[in-house]
Amino acid sequence: MFMSDNVKNLIEQLKALDNDISIQVFIPSLQKNIKFKQLTTEQLKRILKTSVDTTVFNTLYNSTINTIIAENAIDCNTNKLTIFDKILIVFKLKMECISSDFTFYFNEDEIKQNNLEDTFKTVSVLEHFNSFIEKQINFKDEIFSFNNCTISCSLPTIATENLLDVELNKNIPAEVETEEGLRNVIGITFINEITKYITSIKINETVVDLTILPFNDRIKVIENLPTAIINNVIKYAENYKNSIKDLVVYNFVLDTGANLIKDFPTDASFFNI
Repeated sequence: MFMSDNVKNLIEQLKALDNDISIQVFIPSLQKNIKFKQLTTEQLKRILKTSVDTTVFNTLYNSTINTIIAENAIDCNTNKLTIFDKILIVFKLKMECISSDFTFYFNEDEIKQNNLEDTFKTVSVLEHFNSFIEKQINFKDEIFSFNNCTISCSLPTIATENLLDVELNKNIPAEVETEEGLRNVIGITFINEITKYITSIKINETVVDLTILPFNDRIKVIENLPTAIINNVIKYAENYKNSIKDLVVYNFVLDTGANLIKDFPTDASFFNI
């Protein structure tokens, strides 16, 4: 089917308009603002379609979001951006293109245990986001040593996350039906999670840049590291996750003084209209 010249011209004008109305996001890894184009209706459609993803790790959603971030970045190689940068971009896209509010729904247990009168509550994502940004959190690289082995750790990049998703899709079934299968998933997930935080290893005078290796080779190298040094990597990853907790969760302070903690979705439902 061929488009008329009028339709082609209209689409080109819409694309130009999209470039003019950009979103500024402060990128911690670059320590500067980067411009992103607004989400298009077609991109939102692609995001919402990932809601049918039944995998535990939301790999379809992750790859879709990463692709859209790359499409919308203006003068920026998004493969080098970190997972922390990505979270801030996702929140900004949600606020600027969909809504600055988000509605949490409470399940039956939450309603019963906390004597809630409402089944849902709408909160300001904008206020929540700005409160977190004021803390000016920036996570640094770290180096850990054990005997003659030294490893460098940093936040995974979007490129690394994409490689991880490919590996998970190859090695983990969509549905786990046996106890042995569950143990296998836990083991693979553990190794992959550790691997994505390690960028290089030095043993004596030999230095290996893991970021240029196929992800499967990276995993084989990590599997042979001593647990004493792996424990430091686990702590590094945990420290990062704790540092962003104030952004990715919302704390409802109830009339009783108790706290009800709800996680912001890490799937397509975050972009529901």
